[in-house]
Parts: sequence; structure tokens; C-alpha cells
Amino acid sequence: MFLALSCNNVVKKNHLPEKQMQEILLDIQLAEAYNALLKPDSSATPNKPIKNIDSLAGYYKIILSQHKVSYSQFKESMDWYRQNPDRLDSIYTHIQPLLGKMKM
Repeated sequence: MFLALSCNNVVKKNHLPEKQMQEILLDIQLAEAYNALLKPDSSATPNKPIKNIDSLAGYYKIILSQHKVSYSQFKESMDWYRQNPDRLDSIYTHIQPLLGKMKM
């Protein structure tokens, strides 16, 4: 018996689903906003807040852990979504109203 498989029928999924990316990116946006509120700086302005990179790295690690995603999975997914900007725009279109409802 001969079995032929077409490579064209195989879909390689190398990115996280949109819903999961929405949840992760929402948490990241909240962490960045929270971080900006915690570390007021005289050189910070409303248009250019100062980021505490060490704190953000800790927040990102916690966020990815809570979503059970490794950094490499997240990075690979972000790379994919950057190459597919219509999908990334769709994600942020869903996130923006949620952020608008949350006031810090």
C-alpha cells in the first residue's frame, strides 16, 4: 500500500491563537501602565513616561508564566503577528476598549 502525503495540506502553526495573544497583550499593557504609575520621575511626561525595565521584565515573566507560555513561544508569536499586521491590528482592536474601561 502506498500512502502519499502532500506538504501543502500540512499547516504549521507557529503562533499563539488570537484570543490567547489578546489576553497576554492586555496583561502586558496593564503592567506597563502600572509600572509607569509606580515610578514617577521628574523627566517623565504624559507623552513620554519612564519605564523601569527591571520591573517590567519581572512583570512579563509573571504574565507569561500565568498564561503558561514560554518567552520563546511569545516572541515567535509576536514575530508572526508583526508579519501579519492585520491580525495584530485585530488583537489591539479588541484590547483598546477594555483598556479604556479600566481607569488607574
